Amino acid sequence: MEEDVLRRRAEQIISEQLEGIHELHAEDIRNLIHELQVHQVELEMQNDELRKAHLELEASRVKYYELYDFAPVGYFTLSENGIILEVNLAGAELLGVGRRYVIGSGFSRFLAPESQDRFYYYRTQARETGLKQDCEIKIIRKGGINFYAQLQMFVRVADENETAHFHVTATDISKRKHAEDELRKSHEFLEQRVEERTASLRESEAKYRELVQNANSIIYYRDPQGHITFFNEYAQSFFGYDEAEILGKHVVGTIVPENDERGRNLALLIENISRNPDRYASNINENMRRNGERVWVSWTNTAIRDEHGDVEGILCVGNDITALRKARKALTLSEERYRILADNVSDIIWTVDLGLHFTYISPSVERILGYTRKEITTHVVDRILPPESRKSALELAEKFKKFIHHTDDKERFRDPKTVELRMIRKDGTLIWTETTLTFVGGTENNADTILGVTRDTTDRVLARQSLEQSKMELESESRHLAEANTTLKVLMNRIKEDKMQFEENVLSNIRELVIPFIEKLKVISSKSERDACIQVLEANLHNIASPFLRNMSLKHYHLTPKELQVANLVKEGKTTKEIAELLNASARSVEFHRDNIRKKLNIKHKKKNLRSNLLAMSAHDPTTLF
Repeated sequence: MEEDVLRRRAEQIISEQLEGIHELHAEDIRNLIHELQVHQVELEMQNDELRKAHLELEASRVKYYELYDFAPVGYFTLSENGIILEVNLAGAELLGVGRRYVIGSGFSRFLAPESQDRFYYYRTQARETGLKQDCEIKIIRKGGINFYAQLQMFVRVADENETAHFHVTATDISKRKHAEDELRKSHEFLEQRVEERTASLRESEAKYRELVQNANSIIYYRDPQGHITFFNEYAQSFFGYDEAEILGKHVVGTIVPENDERGRNLALLIENISRNPDRYASNINENMRRNGERVWVSWTNTAIRDEHGDVEGILCVGNDITALRKARKALTLSEERYRILADNVSDIIWTVDLGLHFTYISPSVERILGYTRKEITTHVVDRILPPESRKSALELAEKFKKFIHHTDDKERFRDPKTVELRMIRKDGTLIWTETTLTFVGGTENNADTILGVTRDTTDRVLARQSLEQSKMELESESRHLAEANTTLKVLMNRIKEDKMQFEENVLSNIRELVIPFIEKLKVISSKSERDACIQVLEANLHNIASPFLRNMSLKHYHLTPKELQVANLVKEGKTTKEIAELLNASARSVEFHRDNIRKKLNIKHKKKNLRSNLLAMSAHDPTTLF
């Protein structure tokens, strides 16, 4: 329909334009036709472009609606009075109702009572300022389930009458709110822990400060530029400065002089420590008290760094070694005098360069190594050092090479180094030597020559090895003697125990086999009975000295005193009747005791004679009775 209307309007315009065409020439007409054809083609092309733009616009509109409906957040369009005009699927799902039931409803009906005023306030702000507003509110989902939502709203004036529409996005932030609550609880817990830890740290700091202040060492702290910021009480007492006098002052010029007694630049040393504190973890240098007295202190330096690893300050802990250094220096001077005297007499004095090539050697080398000075100076050290000694010498030389390039370590070269090496004589024999090494010569700052004094210590080493061997043998003999002594002690203890057992057995047998019969003799009037009792008494005394009763007592086989008397009389060949008369007991009682003895000797119900068994026991070794 629209195409027909457009066609009629086009034909009318053309007819109007062609009213004067009969006045045109043929060439003008042809040109006009050509222009019309070109214009027609242009119109067709524009029509195609419009059709294509229309299709793209439709696709874009569909895509927009898809994005709107399937967006992960809720979109709402509200009227100025808060009525829901439009809502996407996510928004309806947040409210828990279908989209058709949401549109036309007031947005406030879905808000919790405590969020009503808050929503109204931010909606008013958006209307008055025209700026986007953010707020958190509580929404009531269908079924009475509450959740927190993050709202973002802005206002758009739709027409000239200033009817406002509010565009609102809503995002469920329940999980975030829950996480925030957990985070708040964790934060409160951490705050509590921090407070507890802070209190503990304050207590530790107080203890540490008390320890530092009362330490019997110099402790001070300085910044990287060398200014003192802490000075413990011992340091104040040692150097003679009060805390108020020393804090903020530079170490150089107060406790460190510009140069030490040998001219070493100590200001440069302090600067080097500040630049590279790890390299100077410990050092010894001369210091100065307030009264000008020079002292020597051994320092331990610890760099305190910030979170970026930069040095914030240096903690210095020192101990006074002035007396020790003086004593060591005096001892070194004394040793040097006597060593030079001794070395010039018999030891080899030599010098080598850092490549271990001889540059000088004393004549005593021929006596010790068999080489002339000319021969030894034409050879490298490899000729006179076996592999293990060569390795030690090269390692020591490498250490010297590293040290000579450091001005501050120059003092280390002056102290002699002693090493024990094996050497090869010209005839091929091996000897032990003790070599003392010292740096001499060289330039002003570097030493490039090693002075050595070598002494033949073969006899001493062999004597030491022999002494160590003798010591090992003596220790072995001592162990053997200790073992023998232990064995002897065990044997003596056994003899003592046997003696005590013997005495106990004899006393027990006398109490049970002699004393009763002596008591009986006192009351017997009949001569025949007295003779019989004396006969038994004599037999018992004889038996006490025999292996039988000497080793047999009450504890053996658990015999009672009466059973022991009966057993002894049975062994002597007495009949039951004779035993009864001697013991003043009935025959039946004696038989009872005889039966118990057989039972305790484990021969009851066996075809063994009691007297024969007792005689056999007395003939056996005593140990068989146990």
